[in-house]
Amino acid sequence: MMRRFDGRNPENADVVFLKLLLVIGLGVFVLISISSLVSYARKRRKESEETAPADNGGNRTIAKETGQAIKKPEFAPPLPGRSFEHRGIRYRRWERSENNRYMVAADAFIIGSGGRILESKCIQVDLQNESIQELKGLQSVGRINIDNLGRIFLEDHMGKWGKAGTVVFFGSAGKRLWRKRFKAPIRFSGISSDWSRAFVQTDYSDDEDDSKRLFFLSMENGEIIWKTYGVDGVRFQKNSLVVEDGKFGEVPQIFAFDEKGNLPEEYKLLTGGDRDPKRMPTSIEGMLAKVKESMELESPDTVTTRRLFEKLENKKEEMNKKQKAQYLRYLGELSIFEGEPHGALLFWNEALQLDPDVGVEEQLNVLQSKFESLSHHRH
Repeated sequence: MMRRFDGRNPENADVVFLKLLLVIGLGVFVLISISSLVSYARKRRKESEETAPADNGGNRTIAKETGQAIKKPEFAPPLPGRSFEHRGIRYRRWERSENNRYMVAADAFIIGSGGRILESKCIQVDLQNESIQELKGLQSVGRINIDNLGRIFLEDHMGKWGKAGTVVFFGSAGKRLWRKRFKAPIRFSGISSDWSRAFVQTDYSDDEDDSKRLFFLSMENGEIIWKTYGVDGVRFQKNSLVVEDGKFGEVPQIFAFDEKGNLPEEYKLLTGGDRDPKRMPTSIEGMLAKVKESMELESPDTVTTRRLFEKLENKKEEMNKKQKAQYLRYLGELSIFEGEPHGALLFWNEALQLDPDVGVEEQLNVLQSKFESLSHHRH
């Protein structure tokens, strides 16, 4: 027989009160949860709006892509290093044209097995016409250049760990105009002010033809105009390709390449001639500089040094006193390395007589002290 509820029963009243408190508590919990979710969604939306790229006038408009309207969130132009999101893809790097009409964004990768980069997402944005184009067929985008017409010149590092490199040129509509591949990693690249020429510097690789080279390209078709061996400090000065070298004084000196890729004689004299590691310099200064470079290695290149000394021997009559002193200094250093201290003693004494500032006095004193000590012990 069921018990009939009696509101006058204190026990029944307590149970009802507890149930009521439980219902109220659950209601409050649900309201707080909903409020937290709404706040979080607003916060995320605000962050997305702050990191997204702006159009030229800061207007809050919509972008059209492949005929479909896409809402573009409100934002100020992103600060350097700030990323933004488009269609669920976050772009970590971007560049804008000088007239602020065009923008290119990159560094959004699709990763495959083994950590291999399958594709690098890159987009071109026309902020005035509110259009977005995807630049396809890229693997790992490096340096990016974009001009006031929306044209894009960029590096694409191909293969695992970027063992090969490509430069690609896109037109204002996002269409690829040409690409040039090198069998070596790209170290640096640049483009002239009028966008008629570009250069590419490669790093070391197993391919002798492309390793450590400097290429000068035509922007019309990507063809190589000339190539030479890599020179540090290369850049464009407006439309002229130059090398800036600060090793010869406090003020950097600038030397321009000619139309065939040659540098002036002044540069060759200051740097010691040919920088091709596989070819010997021909000038006395160049050969002495190459000898110094070889002897300063952790394990001196005695084969190259000997070949250079043979060439220098034939030019002794053309040397001035300082050059002869340097020549004798390096002969002495080679003698020490090959275990012939007596020969070093003779070479350094003669070098010091020709030029007191040749830089061997300290080594000579140490060597003479050792010989005197040995002579004293014998007696």
